[in-house]
Amino acid sequence: MAGLREYRRRSERMKNAVIAGACRKSGKTLLACSLVRELAGRGCRTAAFKLSRGRQPCEVQILEGPGRPGSDTERLAAAGACRTALVRYSEPGDLVPVLASLPGGEDVTVWESNSAADILQADLLVYIAVPGCAEPKAMHLADSADLLLTGPVDAASAEAVASAAAGRLLEGLESERESG
Repeated sequence: MAGLREYRRRSERMKNAVIAGACRKSGKTLLACSLVRELAGRGCRTAAFKLSRGRQPCEVQILEGPGRPGSDTERLAAAGACRTALVRYSEPGDLVPVLASLPGGEDVTVWESNSAADILQADLLVYIAVPGCAEPKAMHLADSADLLLTGPVDAASAEAVASAAAGRLLEGLESERESG
């Protein structure tokens, strides 16, 4: 995994927000949708990508678009994402060239993934810890998270966190625009 942090934003003005969590059903998608909705409501062009690590070795697959009805990518598109994709992979190292090619002209990209936090230069990292989670994942992210939540996250908490997170992301975006 050495060198994964070498990936940088294509545009210094675009922001990366990563939503990560200890386990399934922690509220990652709910929070990602709330953040997309909040950012879109504030006039931001927002892309949303879900990274899904498979158990079996496979080539990286990028499934662009909202996906099937009820899927996470469909929920992200319905929340206001101008672009969505599901990215399936087996090894995080395989993601580096793929992730560099995904973002386009968006203001903010929301990544729902634990692996993205290890690869991307995140402007905002949210980690959802879930007490009692049988096999917690990516616990190391809790130490570097900008926002550490106790999950599972409910709708009211997701909206409140999304509002604060959007403000933080947009504040950084505006200050970069003013200085650039």
